[in-house]
Amino acid sequence: MTEVTIHDLPFEILSNILAEAAKLNAAEGVTWTFGLAELEVPFGKIPIHKYVRGPVQDEVLRWDSVADIRQTCSAWRKWALSYALEQIHLNKWRTSERWAEVTRNRSAYNIYELIDRPSGAYVRQPPYLSLDKTRKLFSDFSDIACHVRRVWLNGFYVAETDRKIFDTINACTNLHSVAIPWTMLRRGNVDDWAKLLRPNSKNPLQSLELLAVEIPEEQKKAPENRVDRQALQHKRVDFSRLRRLKLFGNTTFLPVCDADLQAIARSATGLEEIHISCLSTVSIKGLIALIQSSRNTLRVIEHAPRSSDGFYHPHPGEVEPDSSMHLCELLTSCPNLRDLSLSMPCVCADLFSNPRVKWSGELQVRALTLCPLRHKNGRDRTDQITALSKLLSTARDLSNEAALRRRPAHQESPLNIEFFLSNSIFTPLSASVHADFALARTISNNAFPREQHWSFKGPYGSSGVYGKQLTDDENELWEVVEEQEYFRAVQGGLVSLDI
Repeated sequence: MTEVTIHDLPFEILSNILAEAAKLNAAEGVTWTFGLAELEVPFGKIPIHKYVRGPVQDEVLRWDSVADIRQTCSAWRKWALSYALEQIHLNKWRTSERWAEVTRNRSAYNIYELIDRPSGAYVRQPPYLSLDKTRKLFSDFSDIACHVRRVWLNGFYVAETDRKIFDTINACTNLHSVAIPWTMLRRGNVDDWAKLLRPNSKNPLQSLELLAVEIPEEQKKAPENRVDRQALQHKRVDFSRLRRLKLFGNTTFLPVCDADLQAIARSATGLEEIHISCLSTVSIKGLIALIQSSRNTLRVIEHAPRSSDGFYHPHPGEVEPDSSMHLCELLTSCPNLRDLSLSMPCVCADLFSNPRVKWSGELQVRALTLCPLRHKNGRDRTDQITALSKLLSTARDLSNEAALRRRPAHQESPLNIEFFLSNSIFTPLSASVHADFALARTISNNAFPREQHWSFKGPYGSSGVYGKQLTDDENELWEVVEEQEYFRAVQGGLVSLDI
């Protein structure tokens, strides 16, 4: 009878066994690292105090957890590298940390606990040391770089680091997802972006995140940083194999704009997810270009250019005046769209008129006005109430139809629609309106609202104030009223419907 060893097991079973072993090793390993602190005293020698600085990074824990597995055999080493290097997070050093005299062997950290008088020294690390070492490792050892699937970088925003980042991520031939500074969109050349996207490879890039921040003025003024190579205009920069695009963060320095999204849309015909959050330099025009190019494949659309005020959003922009395109109808024509959170210039009942849509879960729409009122000079209250009532009624009908079609076996979330209009939140399914009615209560001499019901929603979004400590001026909770009572208040002039 042939002897069966663990190596004869199917790869899936062996992989599960090794993964469980790695988890147990991580649980028993060192999860904290140590640093030094000094008491601030006016005179005399400042004593050094030992303290726990924070947890060991997840990727370090994963690396430690497979240390023994890596040394077993070549097949297990390959598995261990894939397990430990699947995700890479790189942060810029602060350059002036104080380092404790701790052994590099983390398994011996318990010895450090016994030291009564910890010592250390200020060590100036090069700010890009982690990036430089990673770049060298991946460039010298392609058999290691090929195991990296996701890379996330933070703090590298100058021309010098852009070159290093491209060298690092382009060495990872099986890279699936990358989160990089938005500056690389400007300073990267055609070859850099063609190698990153790899449209003709069997392992093309699937997910691209561009992260933006406000950088110091001296970096903005540096000539080498103010470079735009216009790589997106070249046909070799092909986004046709990309499945997920995310833009996050606001900046005034060479920001991502509508023209960039329109250039991406020329080849991005297979996007499944679009996330545009917390930036005000991209309007509805850029989003429409992406939706039109990937209409048949889109599953998720998030367009939330939130301002620092939370609830109040920057103007979402306008559709071209001569365009016959109706955004509400465009969204309903996306056959695979399921999740939607959108800021748009106007909205109407047409957005919810197609019963065949596959939407589910939380659906949020933020709009400035309603489509039927958009081009009217004079807007009386009756027209406003009629248009808004039709919108809410159609949305409510769609939610009810979606609930009837739900298949519990597929664990689909019920469709819950919310509208953010006129500084209020409308929830059609419960036929309720959430807003600050303090002024209306004063005007009506406490006749409206008839009963006081506090709302858990508020001016900072759909989930209240996000745990923010309110000041005395802000300590005003919203109230919730029934839809019909709200319409009567609008008709009577107690509430202003600003749409």
